[in-house]
Amino acid sequence: MTKIHRALVQGSEYCLYSLLLIQPLTGLGDTLFRGREFVIFLWRIPPLVPTDAALRGAFQLAHQIGACTFGVLVIGHAVAALFHHFVLRDDVLHCMAPVITTQEPDRDYLSGDVVRGQQL
Repeated sequence: MTKIHRALVQGSEYCLYSLLLIQPLTGLGDTLFRGREFVIFLWRIPPLVPTDAALRGAFQLAHQIGACTFGVLVIGHAVAALFHHFVLRDDVLHCMAPVITTQEPDRDYLSGDVVRGQQL
């Protein structure tokens, strides 16, 4: 891969990780500045800060932009991985998901020449 391609891939990966941290924070900010109680799991949390329409709007906008950006990055990441696997036929997908094995099946076992673990 070229240096520009590697930089683009690394930048999108950093954006994905940062959005995994930023999205819950902007959602929490949007919820807090509504000025109403909210529920986390089984706990009812009373209003912690007074209602602030400007801050709530800023957090809500940031949350919506982050959600759209996150969706685009996830879809782009998946499409790029599949493109590398099926079109370019390189090992990028295997490097990303090392749990995928490419071992050939045992031909003796498939041919029926093995009985109870012993070859005939």
